[in-house]
Amino acid sequence: MIRTVLVIPYFLITLSGFWTCSNQLPLQSQAVSDGQLVSLRNDVKEIIRPECGSCHTSTLPTAKPGAVAAFDLVKDDWSGNMTANQLQGFAKRIRDFSDSSRVKIEKLLAAEKTKWEHGEGSREKGEENSGGGIP
Repeated sequence: MIRTVLVIPYFLITLSGFWTCSNQLPLQSQAVSDGQLVSLRNDVKEIIRPECGSCHTSTLPTAKPGAVAAFDLVKDDWSGNMTANQLQGFAKRIRDFSDSSRVKIEKLLAAEKTKWEHGEGSREKGEENSGGGIP
């Protein structure tokens, strides 16, 4: 696969909120134990359920197929299948949560990013989907 790299001065990237490489997330990688990851997933699931649950819960009539494809809050491993693009999109949407909630969400996303980078996630690196699936 041939990729075209677009070089943009850093300040323009910062101002626009875009990143030039879909594999780079605005998160620091952070490895956590399996037990910590399960705990983070459960905690974050409850934090985001009021805001995201109507679209991201497959058992609800309000569920949106694209949203459920990105992550389904019914699943225990709900964040484990997210691609790098989806993790990045999720990271951009948490600004309205409280500071303490954002810290926990960012820790989960950093842990999922680390898994993804090491090929430990449910999706392989080459399986980036174009839609992102996060409304």
